[in-house]
Amino acid sequence: MSHRVLLPLAAGAIAVGLLTGCTNPAPAQSPSASATPSASASEAPTPPAEVAQLTVTIDGISFADASGSRSASFAEGAALIALLHEVIGELPVGEPLEGPYGGDSGLVRYAWDGISAIVYADDEGPASVAVTRSEVGAVPIVTDLGLTVGSSRSDLLAAGASTLTEDSDPATATELRLGGRDVPDTSSLSRPGSVGQEFTLFLLDGDTVTQIQMPSNDFGDI
Repeated sequence: MSHRVLLPLAAGAIAVGLLTGCTNPAPAQSPSASATPSASASEAPTPPAEVAQLTVTIDGISFADASGSRSASFAEGAALIALLHEVIGELPVGEPLEGPYGGDSGLVRYAWDGISAIVYADDEGPASVAVTRSEVGAVPIVTDLGLTVGSSRSDLLAAGASTLTEDSDPATATELRLGGRDVPDTSSLSRPGSVGQEFTLFLLDGDTVTQIQMPSNDFGDI
């Protein structure tokens, strides 16, 4: 499985690399409900306490269940892997990734059945995830807008998704992006003259989402 890089390295290629947002306010609670901590740095909705849920945002991941919620930022690769280990209950062997021109990329990929994460071996750079199923184990995986693997093209378009390039048709494109956040000191490869952005990337087979990558970008070349 591949990720889009978060490094300023040619656009549109899916390979080794780091993967990117609209936010939703936390759902209203009745006066009798106890307050639940924010599920993520993007203030993703927190599910009812009895429902376990893994939420992926442009900033990182969060997990909420009856015991509360905890989160890990993409800026902290080791913490991200530790949280996934806790949620899923197992830790796969990390696979070192080769660089685009051979040699060690400094990146390591951890793959579970439903989600994978790429982190820097020295924890000195941003991490990313790719979601390939609507759940891992018995835990549902959703974005902060409630989208998931299996969501439809119409779901994405209703949420404001767009194509990666202006000459693509959103009704037929196999990749759609949602949200966008400028990344200083980068240059967009799909929008010449504009600063690069990171966003959430959805891969589709027909009209169905088959993979979600966070954060993706339009300034990486691998």
